Amino acid sequence: MFRVEDKIPLNGLELSKAMTVLEKNKAKILFPRRLISSIYFDNFHLDMFLESEEGISPRKKIRIRTYNNSFKKILLEKKISSPEGRYKSSEQITDLKMNFYLKNGFLDKDYGQCFPITEVVYSRDYYSFKEVRITIDTKIKYRQFNKKNFISSDKNVMEFKPNKQDNLEIVEDLLLGRKARFSKYVFSVLDNQILQKRNSIFIK
Repeated sequence: MFRVEDKIPLNGLELSKAMTVLEKNKAKILFPRRLISSIYFDNFHLDMFLESEEGISPRKKIRIRTYNNSFKKILLEKKISSPEGRYKSSEQITDLKMNFYLKNGFLDKDYGQCFPITEVVYSRDYYSFKEVRITIDTKIKYRQFNKKNFISSDKNVMEFKPNKQDNLEIVEDLLLGRKARFSKYVFSVLDNQILQKRNSIFIK
């Protein structure tokens, strides 16, 4: 089932204001904070990056996600964006299968052979406010896959996942009254200069 999602990139001051609004309105904390690591896949042409950058719909992202530096739960996720909304499928995989995909790539029916491109790590907080699930991502950093050093981002991301569109409009107006497309994968490719390095990444 497709779902409605909207994201707002926040600087430090905007994040502080948003947190103040949530606290004053007694937003409910749903889960403890988690450290999330996502490894994004793409093909040689970086089609998933380009489609996300240009806002083409439908489009897809493929990633392997783990939580709190643990490999007890490893998820292979495919996230599809379309005019109707967004849809995400998640499959729990073993560490053996994860290592196979990281070494050999993943064959996707739409994008062909895809390989790990970037890793994105961040802290996520979970809230419920006016029947809307809200996540706030901070301390975002990313690196080219299998490289040592991360690049730290000055951006934070607030994401709304409402039960219905009316609730989303109420919450957005209460907090900041704006929204924007934001993709951690896109920023990880841009800041790591993956486009310029593409040949060296794919040709081992």
